[in-house]
Amino acid sequence: MSFPTRLKAFREQGGLTREQLAQCLQIPTEQVGAWESGAEEPTASQLVALADALGTDADTLLLSGAAAAREAAAHRKRKGILFFTLALICTLVVLWMFFKLVLVTDESFYHLDSGLLLTGLFDDLVAGFSGTPGAWTELLLLFLFHGCIAGAIVFFVLFWKSFNTCPKSKKEKKAHK
Repeated sequence: MSFPTRLKAFREQGGLTREQLAQCLQIPTEQVGAWESGAEEPTASQLVALADALGTDADTLLLSGAAAAREAAAHRKRKGILFFTLALICTLVVLWMFFKLVLVTDESFYHLDSGLLLTGLFDDLVAGFSGTPGAWTELLLLFLFHGCIAGAIVFFVLFWKSFNTCPKSKKEKKAHK
C-alpha cells in the first residue's frame, strides 16, 4: 500500500474530510489532495503534524503494514541483543571481581575474618586505613564490584521489561489520548 493510499485510508477512518484535515494542519485543501493523489509529498514537519492529526505515528503512515512490522521486529531484536550483551558483560565483571576479591586467599586479606570482605573494609574505613596494605585498592575494587552489581541488575530489569511490554492497539492509543 502506497503513502497516498494509506493517508486517504487513515483520513477516512478518522471520519475527516480533506477540508477538515487541511484546517487542522492550517494548510490549503489542495495540498491534502496533492498528497492523496501522489503529486506531492509532505515535508518532515508536515508529516509529523499529519500523523498527530490522524491519531497515528509517522512510521505507520510511511511504511506499509508488513514493512512496519519487520522494522519494529528488527528494532526489538537489536535492542534485546544490546541489553543482553551489556547485562552479560556486567555479570561477567561481577563474577570476576567476586572470585578475585572474595575467594582468593592471599596474605593481603589476613585481616578479614571468614572471607568477609565487606566487614574488613568497613573496619578499615572506620579506622582510617591505618597500616593496612592495599586498603585503598580493595576499597576501589569494592566500589567497582557494587557498581557492576547495580549495573547488572538495571540491565536485566530493562532487558526483561523490553520483552514484556506489548504494543498498544489503536483503540488503547486513542483512549489514552
